Amino acid sequence: MGTNNTIICETCHASHGSVNEYSLVLPSSETDIASSTLCEACHTDSPSLATEQALKRHSHPVNATLPDDAALPDMWDNGESPRLGKDKSVNCRACHSPHNGIKNNHLLVSKDSGDGLCVTCHSSKKHIYKSKHDIARYYPDNKNIAGEKASEKGTCRACHFMHRGSGPKMWAREMTTPGMAQICGSCHAEGKIAKDALTGKFSHPVNIKQREGQDAGLLPLFTDRGKKDPQGKVVCASCHDVHNWEAATDKSP
Repeated sequence: MGTNNTIICETCHASHGSVNEYSLVLPSSETDIASSTLCEACHTDSPSLATEQALKRHSHPVNATLPDDAALPDMWDNGESPRLGKDKSVNCRACHSPHNGIKNNHLLVSKDSGDGLCVTCHSSKKHIYKSKHDIARYYPDNKNIAGEKASEKGTCRACHFMHRGSGPKMWAREMTTPGMAQICGSCHAEGKIAKDALTGKFSHPVNIKQREGQDAGLLPLFTDRGKKDPQGKVVCASCHDVHNWEAATDKSP
């Protein structure tokens, strides 16, 4: 480190003797599954650990395979081509550029500070726009847990953070108790923005496992951390697709 513990070139690069690509002090190659190794040496695999207690636990996964329906551009706004890891895995460099990031935008490769970068990869989620779950459209002044208005940060960030989620799925809304089954309740509850769309007293139970010998088939089950798992539990998302209002027709109003 430099004077007063500042970052300098030698923090990440070895002037002489490095055996790694780009003279890095740790292996970090776009062809290596460990492509986020150097980033995580400082930022860990859950960045923003120094922020508020409620906003530090859940971050976008790295070394995860890029969705099949993602349509990456030939070139990002910063002039760089998309960089992925081994087997098209998403890593820190997929969204950030340590030397050529967009000014005042978290070193991102895109100028868009709203939903643009999200829906580039998660294009199948675009159906949410203009649906009743489009919080930025119907509740523009509603704020996420960081106090950001939906009209300012966009539909995606009304419910998800990249690095500071309060629960599974990088959740950006207040949760009374942790776990995948409680996510929908952060809106669909008394006093919340979806107070007029409650499930009622007698509803299908959630947060339960299937019975011994049962096979859920194509019905998705989830762990408490939000990962799909055949041995997981039944939650709201097992039957409802919050991004696609009319799942049977693949349309949204």
